[in-house]
Parts: sequence; C-alpha cells; structure tokens
Amino acid sequence: MKIKTKRVLILGGMIAALLIVSCAPSKKSMTSAEKMTLQPSGQMVDGVRVVKVTAQRYKFTPDPIVVRSGEKVRVELTSLDTAHGFKLSEYDINVKIEPGKTSTATFTAGNTGEYPIACSVYCGIGHFGMKTELVVLPSGS
Repeated sequence: MKIKTKRVLILGGMIAALLIVSCAPSKKSMTSAEKMTLQPSGQMVDGVRVVKVTAQRYKFTPDPIVVRSGEKVRVELTSLDTAHGFKLSEYDINVKIEPGKTSTATFTAGNTGEYPIACSVYCGIGHFGMKTELVVLPSGS
C-alpha cells in the first residue's frame, strides 16, 4: 500500500472518530427544580457517606453523585469492563480504576455546587464523553 493511501486512510479514520464523539448525546444541565429533588447518594456508615460508584464504557453510576456540604465522603470505585479513571479536580482526586479491584477516594465535601468528574484513563472511542458530576447540597437533614 502506498504511503499516500495509508495517510488518507488514517486521516479518514481520525475524522470519523471525531465525528462519532462529537455527535454523541451530551448530558444536559439539571434545572434548579431537578436539583431540589436530589437525595444524597450512598449511605452513612460511622459518620462517613459511602458511595459505591461503578465505571463502565462510557458512564459512571450513580450519575450524578450527590453529597451534602460538610460530609466526609468515601467513594468506592469499581470497573465493570476495562481500566477507567476518576478525576475530580476540585478535590485533587485522580484515581485509576482497575477491573476486578476496588479503588477508593476520600474527601470532605466543601461548598455547595456542581463539580465535574471525568474518566482520566483512555477507555475507548467514547472516553471523552465519559463524565458525571459531584453535586454538593447544603448541609442539613
């Protein structure tokens, strides 16, 4: 195969991949009314909110992850298929999630708001759309 033909095929493949990723449905932001109905994820165990999160091409569950301001949080991460990452920049967290193993991240939830979470280990063509968010609700009951 000629070099010029290889270059055209490679370029065409790259363009197709970009089109697929850019045409993937994007997650719309929640309205204020939707946010008011959210309940914290996981459960309280000895004063720590424990949230079990699964990663699977190309999503995190639960989505979003919901906690209350001031809570100590432990996120227990598992992968159902391949290696993934869990990057929550607001709390300086970047954890690799290996299939068949549980990884953990701990933090104390700060200010209320929404904070992006993304997969930080390339996991396939939908990798760049593998996102969720941490929603920190006001402290209270």
